[in-house]
Amino acid sequence: IEPLSYDVVFPSKDNCSYLDQNVPQSVELRKFTLCFWMKTADEGNGTPFSYARSQVLNQLVIQKDRFFVNGYYK
Repeated sequence: IEPLSYDVVFPSKDNCSYLDQNVPQSVELRKFTLCFWMKTADEGNGTPFSYARSQVLNQLVIQKDRFFVNGYYK
């Protein structure tokens, strides 16, 4: 499988803009890189990134100032 490259553009700056990428079950994700910069005046945690599989919901969750792997705070 060849690596894919995506440019993600969100049309509006609100909590209704998101990307939902479905990867075929036959693809085994062994590692990935996530890089982003975030600046917010929002006082809440927010969740700019969440990764899930059909067997494990919220396997990786990144919030404003913390992250969780398999439900455990890191």
